[in-house]
Amino acid sequence: MVGSYPTLHTMNKGAQVRHLLIVGHSPSAMKLVQLADGVETAVSTGTQYEVGQDATVAMQEWRREGFTYRKDSDPPFEPFRPTLALLTRMGYTKIFDSECKKGLNLLGEVPLTRWQGRTDKLGNDYEYGYTTMKLHARPRVTAEHGVNMRPATNEEFVATIGRSLDIRKSLGPDAEFILG
Repeated sequence: MVGSYPTLHTMNKGAQVRHLLIVGHSPSAMKLVQLADGVETAVSTGTQYEVGQDATVAMQEWRREGFTYRKDSDPPFEPFRPTLALLTRMGYTKIFDSECKKGLNLLGEVPLTRWQGRTDKLGNDYEYGYTTMKLHARPRVTAEHGVNMRPATNEEFVATIGRSLDIRKSLGPDAEFILG
């Protein structure tokens, strides 16, 4: 869509996340770019219709590779650096972080270029999920936390998920940020 912010399509396969952005201010001169792991790759240029068609073809190919489309209400979570690259490419320049409310900064406004993100109680980076105008953050549970098993039954799966959630809660609180 032509406007202030690019049109975003996000797909993931497990922890692997890919974004397609349709960027431009004129329907006759648009650009399709891919962001994967924070690295931008130009895919095509053309009219809004042409790059929209190219985006559809790319997403169909990704589906064949096992990727699934993510809705805004259920974002995939990524590490800090790829998230920062996405937010910057989407046109955001600031974030409102309650931990940065100090002195006269009553809103906790921080330029994205200076924002350091969050870390858990063990000093590890949070992971982030982007939805329109908001960024969700949560502690990242990894195999280092002892959750590296492959459950054989549904009961083991439910127990593993429960244990993962308990570990995540013990590492720190989830957070939500407004973007600007």
